[in-house]
Amino acid sequence: MKTRIILHHTGDTSKTPQFKKVERFHDAGAGGKWPKGHGIMYHFFIERIGTIIHAKDEDEHLWQAGDWFNNSFGIAICLAGNFLVDDPTYHQLKSLSSLLTDIQKRRGIRDSNVYLHWEVRRTECPGKDLRKLVKERFPDKTLEQKIKQVKKAIPRAKDSRKRRLLRLLKRLLRQTK
Repeated sequence: MKTRIILHHTGDTSKTPQFKKVERFHDAGAGGKWPKGHGIMYHFFIERIGTIIHAKDEDEHLWQAGDWFNNSFGIAICLAGNFLVDDPTYHQLKSLSSLLTDIQKRRGIRDSNVYLHWEVRRTECPGKDLRKLVKERFPDKTLEQKIKQVKKAIPRAKDSRKRRLLRLLKRLLRQTK
């Protein structure tokens, strides 16, 4: 069962689509890193324009993180680009945010189990902290929206409902700390 997500970048600065190029490189054994003939070693690939390519079944064991444990339990997401020299595009971050939310909800994977490749293997990949960039660009507004709605409803509510809303507000505010 997959219990973690590992984020990668291609390390390629070209602005053209990179999926096919990476797929050919991986299928040829990635310069001797793994056996030939197994195709791309990422479950998902995000092009610079934000297109998400579902490359492999999420449960498939792939050679992507550098060790048995992370290869076995990790879902690999790769973004096209070299984030040592560039930033991911807005569209890539938006797609990554949606994809992470989807996988985490479906599989019950916590934020603390989303790793950058450099956290599980000695490498510079993926260059920048993609988790931080996603959170900065697309903050979780649902909690803020809920708090705003509850605050708005309290003055109009009858006493019994008002007490329930105040308890709910207290719980929501605790989640922000």
